[in-house]
Amino acid sequence: LTNPSCRDETPSEDDQGTKRESRLGKVFQATLGGPIVRDRVWFFLAGRKENRNTQGTFPFSGTAFQEKRDDKRLEAKVTATVRPNHTVQGVYTVNRTSDASPSFDFSIAPSTFDVQEFPQSLFVLNYNGVLRSNLFLEAQYSQQGLGFRDGDGTDTNLTTGSPFFTFGNSAAVEAGQHYNAPYFDYGTDPQDRTNRQFTTSLSYFLS
Repeated sequence: LTNPSCRDETPSEDDQGTKRESRLGKVFQATLGGPIVRDRVWFFLAGRKENRNTQGTFPFSGTAFQEKRDDKRLEAKVTATVRPNHTVQGVYTVNRTSDASPSFDFSIAPSTFDVQEFPQSLFVLNYNGVLRSNLFLEAQYSQQGLGFRDGDGTDTNLTTGSPFFTFGNSAAVEAGQHYNAPYFDYGTDPQDRTNRQFTTSLSYFLS
């Protein structure tokens, strides 16, 4: 799919013959669900895949680049009624995103182009139950993971592999611009951020 509203070139792009065109990409998705055990256990599956390409240009030089995103998502859910008024639900979601783009919005050179992956996962286990006619219990456990992978800033050469940032203003370049090399290096230094949470509530009704 092509978005014609994103084809307005700047004067600099017109001078260089650069055509701005953004492709919204393709999205594929599917869902499936139904009972496993009649009136007791149900399942739900969902999948989604998106590819998106967006053309942009670097400030000052007007050089064109193609920003790409590849996103895959899968979700599985099981709901079970273990006994009347007692329900357990488990949900697992995995999402893997790959981005190919300049390191920052203020990057100004093709050498800053970076390719990174962000694997994510989420697991949630929930219980709802009526213990007595006036006593209700809800408990939930969740665990979320976020990873940072790859990144093209792996060059250890001080001259070619160092990201540079401008300070001060000049006639040619404004302050706060990034050039020379990609900033992120999750290839040799991958990161993982995981958090866990447990919550519970007990409700008692006086009447």
